[in-house]
Amino acid sequence: LTSSATCFFAIAALYRQPVEAWTVGETLAWPKYPTRQVFVLNGSWDFAFLGDVTLEAAATVREEDLLRRVRLPDAFDTRSWLCSSGCDGAVAGGSCSRCCDGTLGPEQSEGCWRNGRTFQHCCDPVAAGRRGIAAYRTFVPRQVSLLHFHACSMRCAVYRKRQLHSIHIGGYSPFWVDFTEPAAQPALGCSVDAKLQARSSSCSSRTANVKVSSDSGEDVELLVLADNRFSPEWPVHQPYFDWYQAGGLLRAVEAHILAEPQHYFRRAAVLPVMPMGNVVIQVLLSEGCIGKGFYVSVSFDGAPLLP
Repeated sequence: LTSSATCFFAIAALYRQPVEAWTVGETLAWPKYPTRQVFVLNGSWDFAFLGDVTLEAAATVREEDLLRRVRLPDAFDTRSWLCSSGCDGAVAGGSCSRCCDGTLGPEQSEGCWRNGRTFQHCCDPVAAGRRGIAAYRTFVPRQVSLLHFHACSMRCAVYRKRQLHSIHIGGYSPFWVDFTEPAAQPALGCSVDAKLQARSSSCSSRTANVKVSSDSGEDVELLVLADNRFSPEWPVHQPYFDWYQAGGLLRAVEAHILAEPQHYFRRAAVLPVMPMGNVVIQVLLSEGCIGKGFYVSVSFDGAPLLP
């Protein structure tokens, strides 16, 4: 679909709805999606650094390994500290972050810790300067059809209910994950209860059936594995390059709930062309729209296209 006009392209404002499991970040920049619910997942996620393991092994990460919480965006190999989940209750006279980030002075204030906890125990950087796979986990409404990752480095695997849906290679290149398409592989052998306040897991076999959330529940597990290791298979960064490429979920993650999951705009691009003042509009639709006789209308600042 192409057309031309002499105005700027404009779309209505983004609609956001907060989700209890996350702290919603600021509304992101263009594009906007007036017919979707879009959540910005820049909140608190479960985290574990798993080290030099395979994706298959990392995808069976256990509940007892996901004991730390991070806030996205996160570069797991460059942060200097990370509070463990049990440390907030061990802090006296300040939050765990204040005790760890030096706000309370170089001695970290001897009265900062209680119940036998120490700075080393609560402020372990976990993965600073290390190479391997880091696991990020949260829960999203089961109605979520699309995820938009703005940056995940260097190799990124995305699992819904422990089913692999996408593997992306890239540093700061954004990518989409479509849950309306079949999963890339069957579910792995790990069982996780999706109750946000009462989670449990058992991973005795990687080939057993998986049940990450009940069919009647509203939330499903989203597991993202970020791999920052050097490899010729994903040459985003190599040891001899003259900069450091951090690993992790480096930019925002968006979750999209669609009114019609099979029928939606994948992308719209407005490209300037000659003669000056004209543009070409390229619209990419989902595969479910092909052959359905859909009609697409385009307007600029609410005004219809010129003939």
